[in-house]
Amino acid sequence: MPATGSGITENHITVFRGFNRFYTRETGTLQEDLLDSEYSLTQARVLYELVTQGEITAGEIARELVLDPGYLSRILRKFEDDGLVKRRVSTGDARQAILTVTRRRKESFADLNERPNRRARSLLEGVPASKIAELAHRHANR
Repeated sequence: MPATGSGITENHITVFRGFNRFYTRETGTLQEDLLDSEYSLTQARVLYELVTQGEITAGEIARELVLDPGYLSRILRKFEDDGLVKRRVSTGDARQAILTVTRRRKESFADLNERPNRRARSLLEGVPASKIAELAHRHANR
């Protein structure tokens, strides 16, 4: 198959897309509930940003995750209704709301965060350590 100027062939693309299909199936990212949790992948990513950032604005989350602000707003409204997120007006800009997760969410987030780790561990069990190191190295150098 012909290669592009970068040396990437149609076969490379076919293999890559095949891996993507395998990966999304095996990790359950296309399922409505991520790894048997009550959250979708997008909701889990929003929670991850909220927990790891401490205080963050909706705009920052939307930019980081490349999410439509309206869609993000619906997710955050659900989180507020469920008592997972608190919102307060920014002292620096009254048009901005600072978002934080509640203590309840921080305590249960550890399990949600660990589920993908357990799944990755089970997927990698049969892979030689040298291959895992090679994948990690390639990813780190991008």
